[in-house]
Amino acid sequence: MALFFSYSVITIMILLSGWLAYSRDRKNEINQCFLFYVFSISIWIMGQSGLLFIGRLSEEQALLIGRIPFYGAVLLCGAIFYFAQIFPRKTIFLPRYINFLIFSLIGILAFLSLFTDLILKDIFLEDGIPQAKFGSLYFLFGFPFLVLVITSIIILFWKYKKLTGAERIQVLYFFIGLSLSLLIGVLANLILPNINPNLHSYRYGPLGVIFFVAFTALAITRYHLFGIKVILTETLVGVMGIILLILPFLMPTMTLKILISGTFLLFLIFGYCLVKATRREVRAKEVLEQKVQERTKDLEKSYQGMRKEKEKLERLYNATVGRELKMAELKNKIGELEEKLRKE
Repeated sequence: MALFFSYSVITIMILLSGWLAYSRDRKNEINQCFLFYVFSISIWIMGQSGLLFIGRLSEEQALLIGRIPFYGAVLLCGAIFYFAQIFPRKTIFLPRYINFLIFSLIGILAFLSLFTDLILKDIFLEDGIPQAKFGSLYFLFGFPFLVLVITSIIILFWKYKKLTGAERIQVLYFFIGLSLSLLIGVLANLILPNINPNLHSYRYGPLGVIFFVAFTALAITRYHLFGIKVILTETLVGVMGIILLILPFLMPTMTLKILISGTFLLFLIFGYCLVKATRREVRAKEVLEQKVQERTKDLEKSYQGMRKEKEKLERLYNATVGRELKMAELKNKIGELEEKLRKE
């Protein structure tokens, strides 16, 4: 139950971060794609959490729950592939027919994963651990999945080498989040099971995606990182609010229920004030940054104007000095000619 609660909290957190990032600019294509891949991750995690109760389900229900992580993973690889093309800006333009073919394949794989037994044929418990029996087309799931994820990483790595400044830092944040998630996944699914199989550490692997989502949310706050402070504050307040809302129903006595309910009401007040203060602080920083940028542009324009005036003055000076030198030279020649005439 504790692990299911952890899965649920992580899912709520990443959904909130995705929605908050999307709500900042709903027309932004990057934010739209981020929301979709957060949604895909949520499907995958909740499918994994459903496997915790597979022993209490019928065969049909267990099979459907077992297929949900595959469905979420297919959607996720498609979202990451498209995200890699447009983030932090669209510098790689694949032909439309290639994208059409790839996303058509993803749609077919998503349908096969969820509604047929060609990817996952059966799922059952063996010594309390869910075991899968794969279908005849399972290779169609694994191979394209790896190809698309590796291609996405290559695209972003190429962008990291080409981009500069803030955009390069954005790609770096993406790689940091991905690396931390992969590290936790490898630790939970490969290393710890070989050290102590009784830990069942594979169940904790999905929790690592919080780093992937958090660092990606951090990366998509373009050119400045103030917005992530609001996102994380609102996410934390939202998750704590949900927990405090649920706790009274789990308390054994009426006194504890009243106490927790009162705490929940106080938390709502302080949470609202915290979010409002954070937004005000972030807004003030954004206004200050905008004023600094405008002042910098004005100074740049003034500098360019002064530089042009300086160039004009230098040309005028050179022309004037040149003319004076020529006039002096002509006077000398005239003087020499006058001397010759006098001698004659």
